[in-house]
Amino acid sequence: LKNLHKFFNKADVPWVGLLWSRLYSNGRLPSETKKGSFWWRDTLKLLQQFKGLSVSIIHNGETCLFWKDQWLNRIPSNTFPELFSFTKKENLSVTQAKDMLNLEDLFHLPMSEEAFTQLQILKADLDLIHLDDSNDIWSYIWNSPIYSIKKAYRHLEGNSIIHPSYKWLWKTCCQNKHKCFFWLLLRDRLNTKELLRRKQMPLSNGNCSLCNLNVEESVLHLFLYCPFALACWSKLNIDLLQNLNCFSALDHLKASLPEKFSMEIIILMCYSIWITRNSTVFRQVEPSIDAAWNLFKHNFDLLQFRAKTSLAPLLVSWLSSL
Repeated sequence: LKNLHKFFNKADVPWVGLLWSRLYSNGRLPSETKKGSFWWRDTLKLLQQFKGLSVSIIHNGETCLFWKDQWLNRIPSNTFPELFSFTKKENLSVTQAKDMLNLEDLFHLPMSEEAFTQLQILKADLDLIHLDDSNDIWSYIWNSPIYSIKKAYRHLEGNSIIHPSYKWLWKTCCQNKHKCFFWLLLRDRLNTKELLRRKQMPLSNGNCSLCNLNVEESVLHLFLYCPFALACWSKLNIDLLQNLNCFSALDHLKASLPEKFSMEIIILMCYSIWITRNSTVFRQVEPSIDAAWNLFKHNFDLLQFRAKTSLAPLLVSWLSSL
């Protein structure tokens, strides 16, 4: 998108001048037809997203499509659909339209009465445009001609609803390796056997490594519903409900644990289960609930040195009560 910003604003950059002189010197502008190097064709895949964020402020009119780009705060093909259906040239520039001595020459005749009415409005819009020698300026829907990656990303992504667990995660006092591990877990990006199968990796056996239920090793099974995992959670006096998704289960776990450091407990218990699973897969170590429990207590004991001074005594007290 930033490259398209430079291109349409004709930035003083060598590659921009080269593209305009080699590919678009005939007055044709980038549209659905993609040409040029593989890098430029790949960049043009984002053309519609760029046009959706931008508005052209006309000066010489050379970079703005007459029908399909937004100028004077509207896109003519959308505003005048009946008139657009009669056009002979869909991809002409504003400059080319302005240079027409008779605007009716752009259309198949005769046209409908509704299209003729729209033509009179379009003529009035075109009369408001006064071309000069300076380059067009492409402004953006955040009311600035300055391109911002952050603002473009926000507009393209929209307002998605994100579970608060991501915010809880990064506010914990766990080590970064534990936080990154749990982020991968929430995103279902841990290399469980289910994920490896989805990546089309050949596996001799896709079943869970910690139990004998002949169930595929997914994130939900491994950390919530595997008998091994259930035994680990029972050490914390937690009975997990069945058929919960990842975030519902997380809410249930959080409500069953001390509020101030519940996320730390959940993260480290999941990490202990994961390390036990890896030892079984890669070192053929028999899975042991006691080993997983001791690893959890060891990692949790270290939290007192990373936590705030007001929280550390609570961590020690809770751990000693187990």
